[in-house]
Amino acid sequence: MQSKIMDTLLIPRPLKKGDSVALIAPSSPPAPGILRRAVMSIKALGLEPRLFPSCVENYGYLAGNDTLRARDIENAFADQNLSGVICLRGGYGTPRLLNLLNYDIIRNNPKRFFGYSDITALHTVFNQECGFVTFHAPMPSIDYSTLDDFTLSSLYFAMFGDTCDMKIRNPQYSSTADNFELNSICGGIACGTLAGGNLSLLVSTLGSPYAFNGDGKIIFIEEINEPPYKIDRMLTSLMLAGVFSHAQGILLGSFKDCRGICLPDNPSCTAAPDTNASSLLNTFKEVLSPLGIPVLAGLACGHSYPQLTLPLGCKIIMNTDRKTIEII
Repeated sequence: MQSKIMDTLLIPRPLKKGDSVALIAPSSPPAPGILRRAVMSIKALGLEPRLFPSCVENYGYLAGNDTLRARDIENAFADQNLSGVICLRGGYGTPRLLNLLNYDIIRNNPKRFFGYSDITALHTVFNQECGFVTFHAPMPSIDYSTLDDFTLSSLYFAMFGDTCDMKIRNPQYSSTADNFELNSICGGIACGTLAGGNLSLLVSTLGSPYAFNGDGKIIFIEEINEPPYKIDRMLTSLMLAGVFSHAQGILLGSFKDCRGICLPDNPSCTAAPDTNASSLLNTFKEVLSPLGIPVLAGLACGHSYPQLTLPLGCKIIMNTDRKTIEII
């Protein structure tokens, strides 16, 4: 498939209170009780969720077979009575759908689209093949009523506000939540299109027609539950594949539970999280610094909370010396 990347991506219109939105499950099935809480979460925002078949199917570790999940995505975008598309949860399954989707249907019916983690594969193709902005955002399987004010406010603005006015800033320190501090790994100013998502998913499509294209991008990356040596391996894979060759910069989000884990063939290892052998920050410096582009780490976005919602496909300017990120 030849990529249809555009310099400026369309921003789908904001949602309005009372709008009907699609709730789809393109990856794994929901655990018992999640679906009811997800529906209540969306209604609490003033939206009317319409459940698609994948939300109630269970096909092993998938929410329905591939054909059903792909048709749900197409039908959610094609339905003129629906104003947005919200993914129920992540897990695994979206890469299996990439060669089954009719991208003309999706391209001709852009809507605000929300999700993260395994949903990264869909963000990539909707940005690159369909030409519209999508939103890296918390999913209702978490139960929106449990979200902190910062996370809920960011999500709410992404749904109902003007995307150009969104703020990409970390929350102030909180003693009751994961805390984030921006860290400049490579100094400089970068201007480009914000794109990316979960590291494992970016690597999973390498060599395929749906591979992530880093040209002109400020690449956002996050991950969960992977030791530093696997983070190293995946970043190196992207580097060797040329993904970073023409990137403008790299923006690192949360890497939850990715610190201080030893290699599996060294059970006697007792390296502390802040030693070079297990330091995630050291991994970032060793792999990314030679690229010679600005790299900023510690953005509050990923599998941790508080969590920003990010507009993937928007142009941003990132100043790693001042530690600022602005939509332009």
